[in-house]
Amino acid sequence: TALKPQVVLLETSTPSIHNDLALATAVKKACGAIVIMAGTHATAMPEECLAVPEVDYVVRHEYDYVLKNLLDALDQGADVSALPGLALRSSDGTVTVNPAEPKIPDLDSIPWPMREGLPMHKYNDPFCKHAPNVAMMASRGCPYACTFCVEPTVFYEAPNYRVRSPQSIVDEMEYCVKTFGAKEIYFDD
Repeated sequence: TALKPQVVLLETSTPSIHNDLALATAVKKACGAIVIMAGTHATAMPEECLAVPEVDYVVRHEYDYVLKNLLDALDQGADVSALPGLALRSSDGTVTVNPAEPKIPDLDSIPWPMREGLPMHKYNDPFCKHAPNVAMMASRGCPYACTFCVEPTVFYEAPNYRVRSPQSIVDEMEYCVKTFGAKEIYFDD
């Protein structure tokens, strides 16, 4: 609360959803920030998330640009009710779930995460054996269509496998090693 954030984004999953919703309530109570939920559970069950009054918005599916568009619109005082990929609650409590934003076809067009200014030495993935380490993504989606998996059936809505270029991946790896002293890189694909 010392930071006084204006917006807090919470990534959800089904196993943690009760804790995620409790955290949303605690965040709203502690600092009054706009609370946005994202991730697989929020994508599949936006009405459940928005049933908690402290959750203001849900950004669904691949939400990079959905979140950017929402924040830009809020900053400008614009109407957000028709933004693709957004789920929201109207003043009368009705939940609207807008159609998904198109998937990003060129993953190289997405900027790298802004890691500067963060205590990167504290962001250590439990799968890694050496610290400091950095998480990266080289692809999104999945080429398969397993009916039991949330990735193709919910989050990406279909087999929709896309990859970054090898040059982009290597450039980011080199940057993370030189800038943050990464001894290990965890690919979260």
